Amino acid sequence: MITAVVFDLDGVLVDSEPVWEQVRRGLVAERGGYWAPDAQRRLMGMSTPEWARYLSQDLGVGLPPEQVAKEVTDRMAARYREHVPLMAGAVDAVRRMAARWPLAVASSAPATLIETVLQSASLRACFTVVMSTEQVAHGKPAPDIYLAVTVALGCSPPDCAAVEDSSNGLRSAAAAGLRVDHGRRGRHSRIALGAGLPAALMARSFGSRQPQDRTCDRVGQMMGYMAYSRQEIVKILRRTGYKELADEAERDLPDPVESDQLQDFAQAHNIDRDSVIDEMGGSP
Repeated sequence: MITAVVFDLDGVLVDSEPVWEQVRRGLVAERGGYWAPDAQRRLMGMSTPEWARYLSQDLGVGLPPEQVAKEVTDRMAARYREHVPLMAGAVDAVRRMAARWPLAVASSAPATLIETVLQSASLRACFTVVMSTEQVAHGKPAPDIYLAVTVALGCSPPDCAAVEDSSNGLRSAAAAGLRVDHGRRGRHSRIALGAGLPAALMARSFGSRQPQDRTCDRVGQMMGYMAYSRQEIVKILRRTGYKELADEAERDLPDPVESDQLQDFAQAHNIDRDSVIDEMGGSP
């Protein structure tokens, strides 16, 4: 049974990876350094001291790591003051999840930037624990941050689900013993969508759902919880010959319909709930 959910920040709640790359690339270029082809991939998950040292020594910035960290963090904060690029549906999804489970943030971003994002999005109160890899010995893919967060939550790692977007983040959460899985999500990232369930199932979304609904669906599937669109259920019932049941569902079921509510409805009318779910998942 899942008892808490731990979110990464960059690439999960905020679409910040492109901004990080622009800011770091800009500093490297200004200082006459060299941006390696695999630099962005390697930087994902590093703690602040680790990436500052990497820019200083490996990418040729040449400034002391402490100065590199301050320069990059200041530039990121300036960009966030102009605009925080929140993921579509992230705010609503977090609020809905916080009403059901304790939430935490385990991020590689500096603590000041984490607070800036959460406060700007009015999400800080949704998270019981907020930690940066600055506060542990090693950044991702080491398990340190996830182990520290689960201790602060008072939860066992196997009872927690991690929502991650990078290979280093996935490795970190898995090494700590949290439940993770992933699916593709564009050039900069891969987002963790499940807890040992098939990625194809996690990636399911319904055409009638809004972005925040799909985000919450994905996280909800990790918890063994799911909510379905009443309209989709009604359409499936009509298409499969249950016209009278479709009318009853349209009249009596809430919207959205939670998994246990769909189960009760199916049992009361002697239909197979899973077959309805499979029909709904047939077209992404």
